[in-house]
Amino acid sequence: MNRGVVKLNVPGDWRDAWLYKGTLLLWSRHGKIFSLSLDRIAKEASRSQYPGVAAALRYAILRNDWKVSSAFRELMEVPDIRKAFMGCFDDADGVLEISIEAEPWEMDGSENLGYVYDTCIYANRIYQATSDGLFESLFNPEYSEDLLELSQSLDFATFAVTARYMCVNASAKERGLWFSPVVLGPKNSNSTSVDALQVADYSAYASFAGRNLLNYTEDRAPSFLKAHDVKMRATDNAQYEEYVVTGFDDEVQIASLAGKAVNSRKKITFDGRSGDDESEQVEVIGNSNHRLLVASGEGVTVVNIAAFSGSGITMMRDRSFRVPLDSLEAGEILSTSPLKSGFVVEKFDSVDVVTHHGAFEIYNKPVGRVRTFGKSLRHQDVVAVTGETSMSLLGFVDFGDSGPQF
Repeated sequence: MNRGVVKLNVPGDWRDAWLYKGTLLLWSRHGKIFSLSLDRIAKEASRSQYPGVAAALRYAILRNDWKVSSAFRELMEVPDIRKAFMGCFDDADGVLEISIEAEPWEMDGSENLGYVYDTCIYANRIYQATSDGLFESLFNPEYSEDLLELSQSLDFATFAVTARYMCVNASAKERGLWFSPVVLGPKNSNSTSVDALQVADYSAYASFAGRNLLNYTEDRAPSFLKAHDVKMRATDNAQYEEYVVTGFDDEVQIASLAGKAVNSRKKITFDGRSGDDESEQVEVIGNSNHRLLVASGEGVTVVNIAAFSGSGITMMRDRSFRVPLDSLEAGEILSTSPLKSGFVVEKFDSVDVVTHHGAFEIYNKPVGRVRTFGKSLRHQDVVAVTGETSMSLLGFVDFGDSGPQF
């Protein structure tokens, strides 16, 4: 067997889930936040599962960074070791399903903030986009049973939020896309107050492509906002410099550029001085960081997008995704989410993963929400799915037909 899926079920009526610094955070249907230590899950699995199953759980989900390491690749190149590791998947028809009994704790300070449309955790802060606005809470993963302070950034309905590179972007549909820098305050306090700036007139949701931003609207393709960034220490105590986004250029339409990239073997560049040509537009279904999933007359294709300082927007077909994505029909796709190794695709009654080896199913029931953690340190290829009776963490091992490639 060249492929295996690990499915870890947490029973309950959950709406959303996040993995952050060794903690699983869960949102109930009433907006309350619960936490569960991944160490507790690992210890329970070690006691209740065979060693091979516990190891697969650790590599596929709990310490997903080990799976993408060079050490793991070298081990899997040894036929006997690979056969032993994949043996537990053979016995389970390719899907290892584990349910845990550990009870999540309700976090002190958890409040009902209206209907929670979206969540994001960044820089030890929990951002919640709700029917009553955008809220921020301080979260210390070392004391994961408590939330500290609560502040409100926007006072109107906010439907999506994303945060990275020391900035927060909130989507409020007709009220626009709002940008705000994250300015860290003193220890155990929220960010210092900074007014949000509207950077687009309409936004259903936004997603980072590198440090740049893609703004998804009702059009066939998102608009592109090139980032203003600077490399600096985010705090006085920071050991290293990192890129900080301080703002964005005006929106640029990229539909025709994507269409040209799909039909070309060369890099296509747009300098922003000419309009978007309607004749070559395609549908951009979603993105995983700098990779776009593009639907055209040729089917579904992966295209890379970038924009560096002093240059225009460039796109080029990603030739590393060589396997035809024939199982993907654009009309069946409800949403996409980013992974280190590719994309997660939500359909009407299932969830697929798209990697360099092709597309394959990891979940075969209708879902409430799909969440991924493409920029985390430990869970870059983990998928959280909320269903009717449980939340499932899903990890996978995908060797394709030519050996262990990740």
